[in-house]
Amino acid sequence: MSKVSENSLRRRPEPKPLAGLGVLLTRPEGQNEALAQRIEALGGRAYPYPIFTIRPLLWHGKPLAISRPNHYDWLIFVSPNAAEYGFRALGQRWPRRSKLAAVGEGTARRLYELGARQVYVPNSGFGSEALVESTDFKSIRGLRCLVLRGRGGRDWLAAQLSNKGAQVDTLEIYERVRSAAGQVLEEKLFEGVLDVVTVTSAQTLLALIEGLSEEGAVRLRHLLLLTAGSRVLELARVLGFVRSPLVATGPGDESLLRTLLEWWTGPEEEV
Repeated sequence: MSKVSENSLRRRPEPKPLAGLGVLLTRPEGQNEALAQRIEALGGRAYPYPIFTIRPLLWHGKPLAISRPNHYDWLIFVSPNAAEYGFRALGQRWPRRSKLAAVGEGTARRLYELGARQVYVPNSGFGSEALVESTDFKSIRGLRCLVLRGRGGRDWLAAQLSNKGAQVDTLEIYERVRSAAGQVLEEKLFEGVLDVVTVTSAQTLLALIEGLSEEGAVRLRHLLLLTAGSRVLELARVLGFVRSPLVATGPGDESLLRTLLEWWTGPEEEV
């Protein structure tokens, strides 16, 4: 074997793009696995820590049911969880008359996975604000809308649609139950293995920091936040996070991962 080929065999492989990066994932239980796998495939370390468990709301011990879905012109889903439990409340049958709308790509994707044939999504941006300003919702006077959301969700969307002249009902179909595993997160914070924490809702960020000791909260505030929501950014500022958060273009896995890669690898050097 020549010396050149021998040295080539001994050469270390190029490091993966997220090598050395520790990422805390805080979505509800069952929603972190796909992103965790992709982070680890790229060389990073993923630490799933679901702040909430999602469970359906019941009515007299039975799952909620939407008895007259075709009464509505629009069924509006504010999250993938709303899509999941809304479909159950519909008896796992999509209505013939009602149109379906999602506040973002992740919610729309879940609706399609559940068999929806057509879902309206804002052309640009995401979230309730983008939906209200989107083309099909600029003129909805007299239309009947049902907003499906979690317990304690914002009234903003329903209020804005009502202001536009729509007849709006709201149905809370699931709730978030706080995780009791705070000690696990404390340990990771004190081990120093975390660099970035992904937070896709203000509720999650507030619950995250409230579940920590004073010293744990200090350590959390020094981590880099990765988010896509303006309300998370404002809350992070109020809570005293030290570093300017990374802001993704959307809350889905693709956007979060792309933002993480761009930040960690940095701009390519000019030759």
